[in-house]
Amino acid sequence: MGSEDPRKKLGTLLEALALLKQRGLAVRLLKVGASGHPKYRRALTEQVASLGVEDLVTIVGEVADTDLPLFYSAVDAFTLPSHVEGFGLPALEAMACGTPVVWSDAGALPEVAGDAAVMVPVGDAEALAAATANILRDCTLRERLVERGLHRCRQFTWAATAQHTRAVYDALQQRGG
Repeated sequence: MGSEDPRKKLGTLLEALALLKQRGLAVRLLKVGASGHPKYRRALTEQVASLGVEDLVTIVGEVADTDLPLFYSAVDAFTLPSHVEGFGLPALEAMACGTPVVWSDAGALPEVAGDAAVMVPVGDAEALAAATANILRDCTLRERLVERGLHRCRQFTWAATAQHTRAVYDALQQRGG
């Protein structure tokens, strides 16, 4: 879900997909969302071709927000290999739909994920492939991640956000800020 901006590290995801294909694991990649810029889409399709995974990649453009749960629920795992992410809302949305998540260990993602996702080093296609394969093969791991993900995403409500924001404002006011 999301753009194809280089910070999303979709190249790492494609490399992981190629590794999974080489290892004989039946996988497909569903990429949903606008490209963000035509040059990003060109780069993505060129890398798909260079890795020989054209038959495994489906690119869907922008979809209505109301349709997102259909896509999250249609996949066996959600991967977010970004090296910079403002928050990681798509991964929380995936968790809310009962989809196991693999995130990179960069930026705010580890804090948001807690123990509800598998973390991999940013840019490490081998680790991303291994984590994805584990989720697909290990029912116990998958069930544990789904359960933790459903619990974790419930902690991120607008009411909690408002309370935390208010606490920051109160603290600043007390300090004279």
